[in-house]
Amino acid sequence: MVFFEESVHYTHRAGDNVLPHAHSGYEIILYVNGAGTVSVGNEELPYTDLSVCLIPRRKVHFEHTDRTTDVLTCVLYTDYFSIEEPVVLSGSKYVVAIGRLLPLLGELYDRSRAGHWKAGEKAAEDLLYKISYVTSHLLQLKQNENKKLSNVIIANTKKYILTNWRSDINYSFLAENVGYSYERLRHLFTETTGISLKQYHLGIRLTHAKEYLRSSEARIRDIAVKCGFKSSEQFINHFKKRMGMTPKHYRSMAAREHLDKTFNVTE
Repeated sequence: MVFFEESVHYTHRAGDNVLPHAHSGYEIILYVNGAGTVSVGNEELPYTDLSVCLIPRRKVHFEHTDRTTDVLTCVLYTDYFSIEEPVVLSGSKYVVAIGRLLPLLGELYDRSRAGHWKAGEKAAEDLLYKISYVTSHLLQLKQNENKKLSNVIIANTKKYILTNWRSDINYSFLAENVGYSYERLRHLFTETTGISLKQYHLGIRLTHAKEYLRSSEARIRDIAVKCGFKSSEQFINHFKKRMGMTPKHYRSMAAREHLDKTFNVTE
């Protein structure tokens, strides 16, 4: 299913403001040239020459123009893609796809302005499907870019925690250093790894603690301190919750298993 509500071409002068508005369909905005911002909720998204902005259905948004901007826009109803948050696509990664979208939106505008649009007309439907397809391709490029960026951010976050696992990590500071808010990094990390930042950090501490228990005769309280726990009680509680046994019991089992392997004991 695909059809459109309106297709508009207009020019904003520098300093213009577009009043807040919303549409029941997806709005595709092509900024042919110019510069400014699109505001949706608390997000302020910058655009420049040859940028495409995709606005979800029923999202109130408004624009501010910093530099005179030519705009092609249409409100589209389609099953080809689905977006819940606004997206601005610009830059070299998207040039080819945006270059394909520009004449399609131009043709849509020309046809609708001249009154040549007929609902159900094969040529008209083909045009809408082409616009939907190219827009869907743009979104896929963005998703791939986000995935690559997410992988880098998660890798850097893990590296930081692995390097500073003994310390009490300031997660807000860590998030700022990878360019995210704490809430966004926390959500991304959990979504990607299946565990929270704090669970990952705790897991590293307990992994080192198990190694100390297996390979040394250090006291439990000393191992707790070495692994960054505030007290032996905190260490024991976390260890028991994660491992299902106390550190002392784990050490006894590890020693027994070592003996069994040494003497090839089998049941």
